[in-house]
Amino acid sequence: MNYYFLVAGVLLLIFAAGHALWGQKHMIVRVEGAPLPQSVKLLIFFSWNLPTMFLSISAMALMLAASTEVVKAHALAWFIIAVMLGNFFLFVGVSLIKYRQGLKGMMPQFFMLALLVDIIIAGVLNG
Repeated sequence: MNYYFLVAGVLLLIFAAGHALWGQKHMIVRVEGAPLPQSVKLLIFFSWNLPTMFLSISAMALMLAASTEVVKAHALAWFIIAVMLGNFFLFVGVSLIKYRQGLKGMMPQFFMLALLVDIIIAGVLNG
């Protein structure tokens, strides 16, 4: 049993729930009340929930990988890290180019990402 993967999976599930609930309360409600075309509102809702979906699927995959064949689990873990870091750097890059204010308040997400990546890498190295 790879307890690092198990812990990372549980944390990812908690972060997915937090992303969905916080987003609904603080982001989506504002978008729903904004004078935007319905198609734009749908696109924003869809875009917001993509990370929630990825976090949920990654959580389930890592929890399953915690008790599976090492080589396949390691490949999955590196893939999850790559996508998480890719999303993070895409957000930072777009924020730097288009909307620097988007970077305000990024510290909690940065620390959560760093923690998750460290735990997953520990699972690869010790698994």
